[in-house]
Amino acid sequence: MAIVGHAETSRDLAPYWDQLTEIWTMNDVDGWIAGRRVTRRFELHDAAHRDAHRRDDYPERLTEHALEAPLYMRSPLGVGAREFPFSHLLRKYGPHFGSSVAWMLAFAHDQGFRWIGLYGVEMGHFTEWYDQRETLFWWLGYLEAKGVEVYLPEGCSLRRESAYALV
Repeated sequence: MAIVGHAETSRDLAPYWDQLTEIWTMNDVDGWIAGRRVTRRFELHDAAHRDAHRRDDYPERLTEHALEAPLYMRSPLGVGAREFPFSHLLRKYGPHFGSSVAWMLAFAHDQGFRWIGLYGVEMGHFTEWYDQRETLFWWLGYLEAKGVEVYLPEGCSLRRESAYALV
């Protein structure tokens, strides 16, 4: 499965064409992803955050494609929306969640995916995303330790190209 974020660096490299690969997106990515195959969508912010940081028509845009691809939310909104299993994942994996991507990685692991690609996920900008990196790295290490193949595209800021002290 592939998680596709907002970063222009690699979001277009996701395997949209591969019918065997699930494509998961998050938040307000619907503008640039129009016409591409998506199998699940996620909006995991609470309503107050969502309403404060998104356009006025965001709730309508979120639910517009809910019949094409399930929409997972904290509080389901409209037809086709599903409640995200926060409590289950917290009980099973502990508090290692600092971003939507971290939650999605846990959910993918819980669903049994053995290959996970991250496209358009950089978290390199010095904003809230940079602070979210530590739990993302925790999940990448956890998944690899559990035998899940994690793919990060060439040039992704999350990749380690060399080991410390061996450079």
